[in-house]
Amino acid sequence: MKKKLVALYKLQLIDTKLYEIAGKRGTLPDEIKSLSEEIEKLEEDLRRKKDMLKNVIEAIDDADIEISRLNENKKKWKKQLTQVKSNREYDTLQKQISDADERIEELKEKRSQLIKQQGELEEEIKEDEKELKRMKDELEEKQKELEEIDSEIKDDEQKLLKVRDKFVKDVDAHLLARYNRVINALGVPAVVPINNGNCGGCGARIPAQRLVEISQNNRIYSCESCGRILISDQVYKVAVESLK
Repeated sequence: MKKKLVALYKLQLIDTKLYEIAGKRGTLPDEIKSLSEEIEKLEEDLRRKKDMLKNVIEAIDDADIEISRLNENKKKWKKQLTQVKSNREYDTLQKQISDADERIEELKEKRSQLIKQQGELEEEIKEDEKELKRMKDELEEKQKELEEIDSEIKDDEQKLLKVRDKFVKDVDAHLLARYNRVINALGVPAVVPINNGNCGGCGARIPAQRLVEISQNNRIYSCESCGRILISDQVYKVAVESLK
């Protein structure tokens, strides 16, 4: 069991270095992901607004065409008024002219509202495009910064990953699964030595009898407070010395 614990702690020492290297990236990966999602959302909003603007402009054109058609009809009907031969024909033409006037007023009101909507959409699109450019410029800067960091840490990271691949083969599968569960829950460190009778992770006091059992290196023990895997000082020293 001691050998298994040494192998596990050696793996964690490598993982700790990998976490430290990854930490040089800071929050950039998360910031890039978040910014990319915001850009995608804004681009979708822009597409929607541009489609709306297109429909509004088409509606304005349709209203203009309809107003023009009605005005032409009015001219024709007014001319016909001078040629009617009965009151019935006269009343019919007057009704058509009156209906046309009413419809023209409705279309003009609608056109006025559409013109206002067009202006609002054009202003929103202008502001959104300005914001989109700013966000894309910011994203480009962050990506460039991350690429520079990646370039600096690439060699060290790859070397450590190769070492990790080698070390992980020496770790018991069940113990590795347990280690990974703790890592996922608490992060590094998942394996900690005893520190003056306390858990090296959370600082919880370890009972005296349990300290004796841990020092014997016969089985796996976890901190009852935080769940981290506990190792003896002997295991800790052997693992650290083996990496020097």
